[in-house]
Amino acid sequence: MKAVSFLPLSAFALLLPTASVAADYCAISGVGTFFPPNTVTSTFSSNSWANSSARRVSSDLSSTAMTGIEIRAVDSPVTLYVYSGSELDGDVSAVHCDQGLVCTAHWSATIGSVNCQRDFGHKSVGTMWDLMQNPILPIGDAVTPLAGQLESAAEANYWVEDLKDTRVNFRWRNGRDFDSAFGFTTSWGRRYDDHLHLRLDATIDPNWWAADYDVSIDYWMGPVLDGDSLELWWAGTSINVEEGTLQGLIAETFESEIAAADLQGLINAGIVNAVDEVSFGNSSLVLGGKTRLQLSHVSDFAASGGADWMPWTSTSSTAPDIHLNATRTAN
Repeated sequence: MKAVSFLPLSAFALLLPTASVAADYCAISGVGTFFPPNTVTSTFSSNSWANSSARRVSSDLSSTAMTGIEIRAVDSPVTLYVYSGSELDGDVSAVHCDQGLVCTAHWSATIGSVNCQRDFGHKSVGTMWDLMQNPILPIGDAVTPLAGQLESAAEANYWVEDLKDTRVNFRWRNGRDFDSAFGFTTSWGRRYDDHLHLRLDATIDPNWWAADYDVSIDYWMGPVLDGDSLELWWAGTSINVEEGTLQGLIAETFESEIAAADLQGLINAGIVNAVDEVSFGNSSLVLGGKTRLQLSHVSDFAASGGADWMPWTSTSSTAPDIHLNATRTAN
């Protein structure tokens, strides 16, 4: 990623929009202009929900040389995500523009894909009731127990004497990533089917064996919002063990240990705890009537009253949050 220059936040131009401009957008000089949908409808399936973003992968872009940006955010706050990877992956940076403004900046970078998204954000200023109407769930905290359970399952493997060099990443992915990982045929629209992907990488020291083996476990989930319940539903699991004499035995034992671990129950218990935390123990008030949820790397920009910049960070190491909103149009 070549991020040649970026003006500091104080150098953003924050302009009041004129009535002659009709729609919110993210304009990227040298790349194109992208319009997030204005109508927000409801969650409707296990791994896909109506979103409020315009997503473009590298094959959609006429150029990847960005020289500046302009974000119009009149109907709602708008965030522009730019990625180094061609499929909304790799490193990510974001510029958030608060509602009622047009934000411009000089920003030079070579990018691979973009997402222009309405980030309604958290009502950070107001009554406790306001805070509970549009909460943000720190979903990374909710799945922390799952990472520990995956490690426990690995250590319980009959063929594993010791588990070392453990690394856990929790990522916001999309349907095209999921299809590619499992060898499925994908489509243009699958970029809008959001997934959550937990990956455990480790090196194992097998029992009674001299050579170590590298192993990775990928656990994919999709958020579901149903009445007063928010859950993460399992979408797929893959286990990869380094080639060698014990490869098959280690992989088979991992499969049985993970199947017996009730990871789904553990995940959803973490979700309940996260909801309770942001709702002060009143989860039904937070979730009741909510028919829309949104993944975001933006936690609380809506309180800034201007523009905010999220520095470049790896999508492999930055956990997303989940924003909850009632079904509504952008404004």
